[in-house]
Amino acid sequence: MRSFGVRIRPKFDHVMLVALILGLSSVASSVGVTGFPLATLHGSASVATLGGAGPLARAEASLARGSGPALGLALHCRSDGADSARCATPAVSPALRPVGGYLWNNITPLVGTAPSGGLASMAWDGSDGYVLFFEGAVGSGVSEYLNDTWTYANGTWTNITASTSGAPPRGLYLEGLAWDPSSAEVVLFGGYSEVRDVDVGYTWVYHAKTWTNLTSALATPPSAREIPAMSTDTTDGQVILYGGDSNTGFVGDTWTFHDDAWTNITSAQSLHVPTLLYPVVSDYPGHGALLLGGFNDSGVFVTFTYVFAAGDWTNLTPAVTTSPPPPGLGYAAYLPSVPGVLEMAGIVFQPDGSTVVTPVAWLWSGTSWANVTGLIGFVPDAYSPLAAAGAYVPTDQSIVTFGGERAVPPTFGNYTWVLCTAPSVAAHLDRSPIDVGQSATFSATVSGGLDPNSAAWTFGDGGESSNLTQSHTYVTAGIYTATLTVTDLAGASSSSSISEDVNPDPSVVIDAGNATAGSSVGLAAVVTGGTGPFVYSWKLGDGATSSAAFVTHTYAHAGVFTVSVSVRDTAGFVAQDSVEVTVAAPSSGVDLTSGTGLYLLLGMVGLLVLTVIFLVLWIRKPKIPRGAPTPYSGPTSPPGASGPPPPPGIT
Repeated sequence: MRSFGVRIRPKFDHVMLVALILGLSSVASSVGVTGFPLATLHGSASVATLGGAGPLARAEASLARGSGPALGLALHCRSDGADSARCATPAVSPALRPVGGYLWNNITPLVGTAPSGGLASMAWDGSDGYVLFFEGAVGSGVSEYLNDTWTYANGTWTNITASTSGAPPRGLYLEGLAWDPSSAEVVLFGGYSEVRDVDVGYTWVYHAKTWTNLTSALATPPSAREIPAMSTDTTDGQVILYGGDSNTGFVGDTWTFHDDAWTNITSAQSLHVPTLLYPVVSDYPGHGALLLGGFNDSGVFVTFTYVFAAGDWTNLTPAVTTSPPPPGLGYAAYLPSVPGVLEMAGIVFQPDGSTVVTPVAWLWSGTSWANVTGLIGFVPDAYSPLAAAGAYVPTDQSIVTFGGERAVPPTFGNYTWVLCTAPSVAAHLDRSPIDVGQSATFSATVSGGLDPNSAAWTFGDGGESSNLTQSHTYVTAGIYTATLTVTDLAGASSSSSISEDVNPDPSVVIDAGNATAGSSVGLAAVVTGGTGPFVYSWKLGDGATSSAAFVTHTYAHAGVFTVSVSVRDTAGFVAQDSVEVTVAAPSSGVDLTSGTGLYLLLGMVGLLVLTVIFLVLWIRKPKIPRGAPTPYSGPTSPPGASGPPPPPGIT
């Protein structure tokens, strides 16, 4: 076994926390420094020694100070048989929840076979599409050394240890585990080796059921340590590592892992980040990575908030009015639907240096922290998870947490809890209306809910389906309401309905007017039923065709013509009709009501009118009476005369 020693640091010694977390069988030593109880690293301490009170009393005191569930929501505990005390928060209306409707759900009875419940780490494997779970030990002793590899997806745990090659070392725990976007692998670093009784600096990568040890191939890896704050940084496409607990004490350096190589960027930082006690770090997409930690390297109780972006840290602490208490072995995850970073811890530190064992949850909204413990229905055992592992699952935007160690027997538990929203569903149709006998496809958009979601369609005519997307055919015309109900693994459900109009099959009748050779005739296709728009195809019997719904056509000569029309609707159904159209020959007389006859009639009427006007004018012309003297107009000068002739009797 390891030879335990005591590390005494100003105002705080982390050994006390680890002793509580690991919960082994005996107390190696307990020393008080400035009022702080100490225990041995990887040793054991009774709960009563941690501040002089039982954990329930400590938790209640914490709640009274506001360190537990928020908004004055009391924590109610009840007996739960062999599982000892369980605690639950009262239900809160979703309208009051600031975390996007998220609630914790215990799915332990639903997941079937699960890992043993030892100290482990979890991370989303973005390449293989599941949560990767590595478990190195259940407790102390060779018989409990493990190097188990499990996966979690769709509410199912799968042990792939036997089918995995290159498994990491046995008895390794308190390591860091994170997804590396640059290499499409999960990276495992550091941890405490129960076999070697020392912190180690191993680096392994995982992909497609294969573990690969990169330790000897790395030029400048981080120093050996346990409990490093390690997370994916999707903004810069890498893994970020900060701090940890080494064999010689806490460290406060910053590293990045990219393309299978570690880079120490500590000296390049423009801002000095103090050595923080058990910090947690989370991916913060679009911003970098968010770090929360407390107790600086001078042992002062302060909770710090930093954001890492573009290779440098920024201290957000001065602008934060309310901060969470420093977490003990907590974890954090980004929830894009909120959006915000949720920090979870099963044990927190108090300003006097004591610890309180109680689940707490705080939400970072981008500018401030809010205590949301009582608003997300967190109801796991009040004394666990202390060192539970957690991972964000992007497929259903949930957080899954597993295991951890309790301060009361049974020490280890294989509990599986998920933080998720209820499902929300919207039903869709690919076409409406449709014809009787035509198939329509029903589908849906589902958001939220804990995978796997189960679907239940009712189509309004007695038909049902359990498929999320389903084609259905109606055999009778009418208006039908189809309803989809989606129920997630946690039992939450949501429904959505949509209406489908079902038309009878199309039919068509030709309406034809009287026809005369040389004159136009109208032909109409009258459609009932079916689903428009329609496509028309006419054959007019004299070689002419048309694609119009209404046709005007002129037949050149008399006769009997067979006219047919074919109508196809959007469903592809075809209706047909045909009639015989008799085209009469034009009459032998002049038809004064139309055509040339009409023009001739109008001309004759016009000529008659002009004749009448001429006669009227001639009749009204003035006439000279008979015997009346002819007016004298004077003699006419003979040609060549120079003037008028003299009067008679004058020479």
